[in-house]
Amino acid sequence: MLKDAIKIYYTLLQKGKITNTRDKEIFNLYINHESIKETVDAIADGTHYDLVIRAETIYMIPRLTNETVIFSVENDILIKGIGKKADKQLDYYLSLYLMSVIFNEFFHKIAPLKFLPVDKIIEKATDRLTRAANQEDIEEKEHEIGYRVLDLEKNWSVREYKKNDDTEENINFKSQYGCVRKVIKYLDDAKLVEYWVAEKEIRPTDKLKDLMNYYFLDHKRKEVVEKILFNIGE
Repeated sequence: MLKDAIKIYYTLLQKGKITNTRDKEIFNLYINHESIKETVDAIADGTHYDLVIRAETIYMIPRLTNETVIFSVENDILIKGIGKKADKQLDYYLSLYLMSVIFNEFFHKIAPLKFLPVDKIIEKATDRLTRAANQEDIEEKEHEIGYRVLDLEKNWSVREYKKNDDTEENINFKSQYGCVRKVIKYLDDAKLVEYWVAEKEIRPTDKLKDLMNYYFLDHKRKEVVEKILFNIGE
C-alpha cells in the first residue's frame, strides 16, 4: 500500500497531474482504494499540496504555504522577473490583475471567449482599471477588498503600449505589451493557456477549464473583486 501511495505521489510531483487515460493503473489505485487515497492525501497535505479531481484527472496544486524548491513562492517566475524591491511589488500584483482579466474573459458568465488576442487583453485591462480608479468611493472599496486599485492603475498607465515582437528580450515589464506577454508566458509554462504566435492570441487549456471554478479563486472574494473591477457600468 505505502509503495503504491509513494508511486502515485512521486508521479504527481513529476507531472503535476495523473489522468485516467495515460496513467490508468495508478489513477484507479487512487480512486478505488481508500487506504491508498488516504495515504497519498496525508502526504500531500503534510507537504502543502492540494489534490483536485476533475474530468478524469487528478491535479496536484501547491499551496501558497508550500516551501519546496520547485514551487516555493520565493522561486516564482514572476517574482524572479521583477525582483523583490518594495517599489517593484506592484508589478507582481499587476501581473495577478492581468491574469484575472484573462480568466474573466474566458469564464465570463454571459459571453465567455474561446480565444483572446494580446491587444484585447491590454484594452480590457486599461479600460477596467481606469473606470475602477475613477469611482467616487474607490478608496473605501480598496479597503474592502485589500486591493490597491489606484496604485495599480498608475503603475499600468505610466507604461507605454510599445508593441514588440515576441523575442525573449521583449517579454518584460517595461511596456504594457511586455507585461501581458510576460504573464502569458507564465500561464503557458504552467499549461493553463496556449499562445498562438502567428495570431498573437491565447486559448484556454483543458487544465484551466477544469480548475478555474474549483480552485483558483475563492467564490465570495471573486464576486467582490469582479463587482469592482469587471462589472462597472455593465
